[in-house]
Amino acid sequence: MRLLLLTMMCCVLGVSIAAGAPQTQSTRSMVYLPMVTSETDLRIQGDRSYVEGTTRYVVGEIVNTGASARSVSVIATFYNADGYLMAIREAHPYLVEVMPDQANPLRITLERPLPNIVSYKLALEEETVPLCQVAPLEVVSQQMALDETVIVSGKVANTIGVRMQSVDLALTFYDEAGHVQYVDGRKMGSLSFASDTTLQYSIQTVLSELDFASFKVRAQGCYVW
Repeated sequence: MRLLLLTMMCCVLGVSIAAGAPQTQSTRSMVYLPMVTSETDLRIQGDRSYVEGTTRYVVGEIVNTGASARSVSVIATFYNADGYLMAIREAHPYLVEVMPDQANPLRITLERPLPNIVSYKLALEEETVPLCQVAPLEVVSQQMALDETVIVSGKVANTIGVRMQSVDLALTFYDEAGHVQYVDGRKMGSLSFASDTTLQYSIQTVLSELDFASFKVRAQGCYVW
């Protein structure tokens, strides 16, 4: 059963692009609008939109203050200055389950967007599809290195008491105000990750440089009883 949740947060952007020019450069001014109240426990925080080359991105995080939510998707709608709908995109966050006290990063990609897009809205949609049991994993260490691109590596620990069959990793970079600057992730499948052991991970981004104040890795494991 699919339940469409109320849009929690939106960000309005002013994008200045020369007429007829490719979207390789843009100037952005962002205004973070007040959050809309809702009965749901899911909300989006720290979101922003930006253009790189010929692609527009929306990045942010889903947070949860209630019971865990499974198979959450994000619907992004893009508008021009007159409020007309220009594009719709859907994506899933990097972690399978949106758990309490574990922010779940998201990234939406819009290839070759129309140059007159000036704002967007985000909505959350939830499906209940229990393909496996999911549990948070402890990130024991995280460090960053630069080898042509930004690489984040470290270890995660399995303290759940069961063997994990797969691990989802989510990486978020923040600015000083806590807004999301970039997100990435990795899925490690076909594992036999035993309890009370650690697993090494590495997330290689496509970035050669990045202006950020902090970063954080989050992890979840999937298992079947």
